[in-house]
Order: sequence, then C-alpha cells, then structure tokens
Amino acid sequence: MSKTQDHSWFAYLHVQDASGLYDEIVTNGVEIWHTLENKPWGMREFAVVTPDGHRIVFGEILPNEDIKREVIPLRGTKPLI
Repeated sequence: MSKTQDHSWFAYLHVQDASGLYDEIVTNGVEIWHTLENKPWGMREFAVVTPDGHRIVFGEILPNEDIKREVIPLRGTKPLI
C-alpha cells in the first residue's frame, strides 16, 4: 500500500454491482486494499488505494438470503432463534 500522508482519508461508495466493478478494477491493475467479500453486516465490499494513498471502499447491499448472521445470546439467556 502507498505511504499515506497526514491528509490521508477514506471514502465509502454504495454501488449496484460490486462484483462487476471489482473485476473491472482488478483487470485495470488498481491497487487493492481489501479483496471482495460478503460482510456480516449485509454488504459485499472491497477497497482500493489511490496513488496518493487514500483508501476508497465500495459496497453493495446484499439480499437477505446472502447475509450470514451470528446470534450471540446475552449471558444467562437463551437465544430466541
């Protein structure tokens, strides 16, 4: 990853086809910060690094059936699910 200066920042952009955009970006040789992955918070995400060292995250909302949620009961309780 490029060295970042004190002006380093990151942005989060919502997209409609994260997989297609990821393929296009990889094909064009863009530096990947995080590879494409379905996240437990319901997003399909990946991130890139700009030539200036900034980070940009791209995310697409997953359909409910693609979301893997972990139910963690509070201590002393039983899960409702």
